[in-house]
Amino acid sequence: MNSTEDRNRIVDILWGLAETRILIAAVELDVFTAISQGAVTAKALAENCGASERGIRILLNGLVAMQFLAKAGGTYALKSIASEHLVRGRKGYMGSNVLHTIHLWQGWGTLTDAVRQGTAVDLAKSRERGAKFFPVLVDALFPRNYPIACEMCEQLGIGLSWKKLRVLDVAGGSGPWSVAVAERDTQSRVTLIDYPEPVRVARRFARQHKVLEQFTYEENDLWVASWGRTPHDLVIFGHILHSEGAKKSQELIRRAYACLKSGGKLVIAEMVADDSRSRDPWPLIFAVNMLVNTEAGDTFTRAEMRRWCRSAGFGKVESLPVRNHSPLIVATKGVVPEGGGGRKE
Repeated sequence: MNSTEDRNRIVDILWGLAETRILIAAVELDVFTAISQGAVTAKALAENCGASERGIRILLNGLVAMQFLAKAGGTYALKSIASEHLVRGRKGYMGSNVLHTIHLWQGWGTLTDAVRQGTAVDLAKSRERGAKFFPVLVDALFPRNYPIACEMCEQLGIGLSWKKLRVLDVAGGSGPWSVAVAERDTQSRVTLIDYPEPVRVARRFARQHKVLEQFTYEENDLWVASWGRTPHDLVIFGHILHSEGAKKSQELIRRAYACLKSGGKLVIAEMVADDSRSRDPWPLIFAVNMLVNTEAGDTFTRAEMRRWCRSAGFGKVESLPVRNHSPLIVATKGVVPEGGGGRKE
């Protein structure tokens, strides 16, 4: 890469904030939904979205430059990416993910001080922002994680060779992982632990998927909640370790081991960093997000999580390759039941 290319790359990175903010504003104003409903000129969209005509025209042209909209004369049309993912009410809608970025935006402004301190600058404010925006994020995460959960079920033989499961979904959010299990194993019984707001979202998705009667909900902090007196067949950690940090993650894994029956499995879904923490960019960048928003959060390598599972007493630790996601970590306690795929580490 020559000097000009290097300078251009720096400029592109610096102006990345502009594209992020343009997309946030468009979703806040519900521009894409308005276009889908027939408002296709700047004047019509200004009236529909409660904005000035000048402001909406400039915003629309920015969205054209970003390849979300097409323009012909003075009319605008949705490109496929916007039609599929940014129109409210459509199956692939990602507007909640976009709006969650408002919360991230505030936290990332404290990065320099967070690096100096080694933790979130103001944990109270970070938690306050999180409490406000987390229900929005929880809702958005279901369609993203549910297909991965379905693939997990297929590979583990859930509902076929492995069924009648007692399942514990820890900090389960909207419940994509356990809903997929309940659909395939109609005799399973699931306990989902989370705060009241996420549980309300989880109930809605369970009702939509016609598995609500298989669920029991405990509205509580995962550290306060009872994990049950009857041993479980399956414990699910769906993207919770990264917010807890290394020390607490190890404690959670030990608690999972203690509440599983022999042959039971712990499934960990995380953004897994490569062992050198140098190749795969997304887990490394997400770790910075944990720095600015949590006390001790981080992303972890497969080797680290495997070691923690072994230390807790799990006899076998596997990687379960899934599409569009880091491999899932599957740890089995004692005797391995029939069914349940994966690649041994």
